[in-house]
Amino acid sequence: MPAGLTRKEVEARTLIVPDVLPVHMALLQNVCAYSGYQLWIARSCTSLTAPAENLLFGGNVCAPVRAMLESQLCALADARVDPRRCAFVQMYPAGGCPEDRVGLLRQALCMAQLESVPVLCLQPGRCGGELHISPALLRRCLKAVAYADMLTLLQNQTEPYELHAGEAQRITDGWLRDFRFWLRRGRGLSRSEFQRNLRDMAEDFHRIPARRIPLGCVGVVGRLCLQGAFLQGKPLRCEYRAAPILSLVRCSVQSSRAARRLCGQLGREICRALDGYPEFAAIPMPEQPGTGRPEPEPQLMLQAEALLESGCEKLLWAPSFCCPAEVRAGMDCLRCVLQSHPDADILRGTHLSL
Repeated sequence: MPAGLTRKEVEARTLIVPDVLPVHMALLQNVCAYSGYQLWIARSCTSLTAPAENLLFGGNVCAPVRAMLESQLCALADARVDPRRCAFVQMYPAGGCPEDRVGLLRQALCMAQLESVPVLCLQPGRCGGELHISPALLRRCLKAVAYADMLTLLQNQTEPYELHAGEAQRITDGWLRDFRFWLRRGRGLSRSEFQRNLRDMAEDFHRIPARRIPLGCVGVVGRLCLQGAFLQGKPLRCEYRAAPILSLVRCSVQSSRAARRLCGQLGREICRALDGYPEFAAIPMPEQPGTGRPEPEPQLMLQAEALLESGCEKLLWAPSFCCPAEVRAGMDCLRCVLQSHPDADILRGTHLSL
């Protein structure tokens, strides 16, 4: 635990986390509740609070990162959140721009005279300390991420073709309700339950009446906060795909080889569950050893290659355009990937309205 906080003290606090990917965060919230942690999912705020306004003085902060930090700070205005018994959590480093999310949060809290609110970080080696996760909780979290990956994949590959609008969303909402109930009670996490649930999800989406006419397939790569916005907004009428979050988690797990192996096993289970359903394309998980920190350029290349191998014709790139270095490095990486896929193309995320 970070200096000055014991595990019991962390469990007694409300942990405010950003809502980067809604489906994944909803399942992780219930998994953590079963293990004694109270997660508060910070969604977009309508009006800035005093701490959030202080982010305006944070210098060169990329717009998606600023919006994410503002949503966390705005959670302090909710009557259900006690500033004396809460903590902020950043779950991964920013990458690309030299942004210090932990430092920005601390600066905004200090200017609002809320220095007592801790800022924790899951990534080893980052300022703010390391929020330790037990091996058992890590295994449960990885299975929740795998469930969310599968659910997102099935919805994205069914929704554009459904004959009755809203049917795929209805099935998704039903599975989310079931998973919230099961994971909060520690259910659905054994190997047999996991395999059965994956197969049942695939069968439910397979039964949705659909007309699979060619619409084109676009893979979304780039920052997770922007990926989530595009996958929810769907600015183009086509099929969207995104790289499994499991593959990103796999590359960021430093201390546990068993956890990296589990990520690979869960990815293979998803592929096996989709066997027999030719309308669903599994997105391959690249074989990449954990490096401890998901660097932006290698991660971008891994995402792009996996999506193109799954059948995507175009890549929708969602970078942080306030950081020229990230844009240049990202373009160089994508050009390298496109050399082996000459028929593919790149769409710039900011040229589309959400």
